Amino acid sequence: MIGLVGIVAEALDDDPSYEGWFLIGSIEFGIEKLSDTGPEMAGDFSEADIDECLSLLRTLWPSVELAATLEGKSFLASLEG
Repeated sequence: MIGLVGIVAEALDDDPSYEGWFLIGSIEFGIEKLSDTGPEMAGDFSEADIDECLSLLRTLWPSVELAATLEGKSFLASLEG
């Protein structure tokens, strides 16, 4: 599941109503791509795996957004440094 989190989070950020069947089709047709390490970490995944990842991320989305915001601020502060 870890290998899928990045692409699923990006999909949710683009469209909160994203569905697993659409994302797996996009991956299969090369429209969306896993990160460089994603395929190795994700292994042989199914639509059900993507649906589970979508469900988890939707539940945790407020925390994901907060972490991304804090990390972005931390990164910007390090540049100002």
